[in-house]
Amino acid sequence: MGLPLPRTVIRSLALGLFAAACGVVLAITPAGLWLEESAGLWTLFTLRGKVSPPGGLLIASIDRRTAERLGYNTDPVKWSRSVHAGMLRSVAPYSPSVTAFDMLFRDPRDSAGDAALAQAMTEAGSVVLCQKLEADSDEIVPAVTRYHQERLLPNVQAISEAARASAPFPLPKASKRVNYFWTFKEGVGDYPTLPVVTYQLHALEAINPLFALISRILPASSERLEEARALMQSRRLPEGMRIVREIFNENASLGELLVREVTRADGAYFPYQQRLLKGLIRVYGGSPRQYLNFYGPVRTVKTIPYDTLLQSPLDPSLAATLKHVILLVGLAETIPSEQRDAFYTVFSDNGLDMPGVEIAATAIANLLDGTGVTPPPFYLFLGLIAAWGGALSAICSSVRPTRMIMAAILLGLLYLYGVSALFNQNGSWLPLAIPLLVQLPVVVIAASIQYALETRRQQKEIRSLFMQYLPEQVVDDLTGAMNGVAVQNRDVYAVCLYTDIGNYTALSESLPPLELAARLNSYFGVLINQIKQHGGVVSNIVGDSLLAMWVTGKDDQTSRGAACDCALDIQRSLDELRAAETPHALPTRIGLHVGKIHLGQVGAAGHYEYRPVGDIVNTATRLEGLNKMVGTTILASSEVVVGLERLPTRYLGRFVFVGKGAALSIYALMHHETFPTDLDGCFREALAAYADRSFMEAEELFTRVLASVPEDGPSTFYLESCKEARENRPGEGWNGEIRLQSK
Repeated sequence: MGLPLPRTVIRSLALGLFAAACGVVLAITPAGLWLEESAGLWTLFTLRGKVSPPGGLLIASIDRRTAERLGYNTDPVKWSRSVHAGMLRSVAPYSPSVTAFDMLFRDPRDSAGDAALAQAMTEAGSVVLCQKLEADSDEIVPAVTRYHQERLLPNVQAISEAARASAPFPLPKASKRVNYFWTFKEGVGDYPTLPVVTYQLHALEAINPLFALISRILPASSERLEEARALMQSRRLPEGMRIVREIFNENASLGELLVREVTRADGAYFPYQQRLLKGLIRVYGGSPRQYLNFYGPVRTVKTIPYDTLLQSPLDPSLAATLKHVILLVGLAETIPSEQRDAFYTVFSDNGLDMPGVEIAATAIANLLDGTGVTPPPFYLFLGLIAAWGGALSAICSSVRPTRMIMAAILLGLLYLYGVSALFNQNGSWLPLAIPLLVQLPVVVIAASIQYALETRRQQKEIRSLFMQYLPEQVVDDLTGAMNGVAVQNRDVYAVCLYTDIGNYTALSESLPPLELAARLNSYFGVLINQIKQHGGVVSNIVGDSLLAMWVTGKDDQTSRGAACDCALDIQRSLDELRAAETPHALPTRIGLHVGKIHLGQVGAAGHYEYRPVGDIVNTATRLEGLNKMVGTTILASSEVVVGLERLPTRYLGRFVFVGKGAALSIYALMHHETFPTDLDGCFREALAAYADRSFMEAEELFTRVLASVPEDGPSTFYLESCKEARENRPGEGWNGEIRLQSK
């Protein structure tokens, strides 16, 4: 049966599970999504601010001022469609890639105007029209079941047939603010929407390499791809897109495989082609609901008045921007009271919402530059929320309430910075509102309550705890002076020094027990004297091993230096006794490590010891044992020697002890004489070559060290390690650390 978990760990685990459960339960409800969209996304966009949209996109805005300048009716729906025909002919010489109308042409107007527009669209050959999507709902059982059906309503037949494609552009109305758009509308058989049809027409040149990649991965799809190609190159573009979408839906991993192929074949495509391909893969293989990465407030996407396109000739600077551009035409009123086709977004300000045409432009721009807002998979979304709750609980449970709030604020700011940085870099949208607005205050309040209850409990127990070791009057004095801080005094920061006698088994077998005890007493007398002189405390002696501590409230360079000096002086004292042929000058190995330990009672059934417990003690013993493998006498972790440049140290590399996951950087303390500088440099070069998998080079360098210092244990150890590594090469992720196979 394993040891019971400490109460602090149980409290931390309980608080972590509670915080994780609060966040996860909220996240799986509609309220959680609403909170992340309304507060989380708003915060991320606000912190990021306005950014520049990609080029190659232009909006021609129709508003009241445009109508007044042209002398037309202020309602553009009532204009003669010959106006739009004139615009198409005006821009045709400058070869825009696609012209998309975010407008409906459902009802006939004057026949001459309709005919003129149809003729101009036919001549342009790359015009996309918006198509109305209508929803019908009927109650089958009153107030219980509703029958919902969507259908596409055509534009005027002559105009519709002249367009290269027609597609709807519905925007979600489930919430007050628009955060996403649909790429394909499932209610009408996965029909593509206006932004993706426009993008596909613009990227038509990329369908051949895209279809070639798909055919290579899915040879059985070739016939359907040829059908889609024929439809796309005719005036049935949306139908061809639906076929491609079906292929992606039937093969869930196709999108990921294609992105990998396109990335791997980087030199096979121009950067522009590669961006188009990745955009198409995102269109066909991504979720039908894509979050919008808004670039800023209204008119952040380059916008020009519609009437400037009717001038003859066009302004030269404007004409230059039209070549190969995606031109979107739509209502874009900038007077709040006049807005009709406008929607509330994260950048809506002073009552001015974003026109639908600019939202369509934003969607297309996201596809052009690959910067859409991308939430993580739902399982990862929940995992991050749970992990944050656990990590926050662990940290808040380990500090007092006076520091807890500052720690929580600091962690919250760090989390906000990390999430915001990822969002700014690539549009990754990680949970923000739930971790900071829900979990953080919950953890702080719950941890404060936990701390108060635990302090009260331990204040009652501390008296009975000390009564097992000290007289009653002393316990009264101690508990009175502690004034309620007993909980903190049981977890301390300490430098641990662990010693062991080399060849002790052979020694114990060769001596009578009485003589062995006498030698050990004299031997430990030398060690304990040095420990006391350097301000340490002997914790316990077991057999031929000794554990000493330098206890402080926090990381203290002075205490670490004192422990290292003690280890060096122990070896020097034993060397002097050994030179005098003193029998108790026994060979000794020493290990030093530093960190948080727990001082408390260990035992049962009326017998207890007050002793340190924790990984720091265990690691110090492992370091002592490692001396035997590498041929040294004093080893210390990097945490012990950091900042102690005055000490004669030698870096020996990174080691992973049995049962541990993290590597530890280890140094030898030199108590005889300093390792020659030139050889130390050669040894470090050998370590670097070893870590770089250049094992032959490392062997040569270690051999060079041994040529000068034949008894050098670390070089001998690494020389054998190089030979083993050449025979059994380390796997992926290996960074030069030595993974020990035994304790």
